[in-house]
Amino acid sequence: FDRILKLLYAEFTLERASEEASIPLSRLLETADIIANCGGRLAAHNWRAASMGNEGGWQVTRCLFFLNVLTGSVGVKGGTSGNSWNKFVPTPFHKPPTIEAWNELHLPDEWPLAFFEMSFLLPHFLEEGRGEIDVYFTRAYNPLWINPDGFMWKKALTNEEKIKLHVALTPTWNETAWFADYVLPMGHAGERHDLMSQETHAGQWIATGTPIA
Repeated sequence: FDRILKLLYAEFTLERASEEASIPLSRLLETADIIANCGGRLAAHNWRAASMGNEGGWQVTRCLFFLNVLTGSVGVKGGTSGNSWNKFVPTPFHKPPTIEAWNELHLPDEWPLAFFEMSFLLPHFLEEGRGEIDVYFTRAYNPLWINPDGFMWKKALTNEEKIKLHVALTPTWNETAWFADYVLPMGHAGERHDLMSQETHAGQWIATGTPIA
């Protein structure tokens, strides 16, 4: 394993990283030394950023978490935990049946271990000619704004051959709703009955949302 790993990573030197990122080599060496000697206390997090805005950027999150694995920083004090490990996940009172078909536009073969759909890649797959969508719903989701490649979404949502009907379920008017065939209003957080929790710290909590008159 170690031999193959070194072979695979041989071309990714600190010098190459310095040139790619325009960061002084000395800064990278200092950072690498800190991580190598962290004693299993590497707390890291990646949310969108380079992982969504660049071709091949999906590797960023994998590489970052790989450092947690190599340093023994997974699920230990001072390390990094899975997002649902320290969060109370309320069980819905009604669960819809599971799907009986595999949608390669949302769960492509390139990500066999993906637990959730790779929806942020959808316009790129449509551009490649992998398929088309009869009806597409966006729920409280504004991909034109939230994703770094928002113009790819504009291109897809305005192409009636790729996305034939777009329905936007949204509490506010936004960039994505502008390109919807139908806009269905939803309540804001203060107008919905919700059970929710967040991975704020190493502890579980739950909050209830009640509409405000």
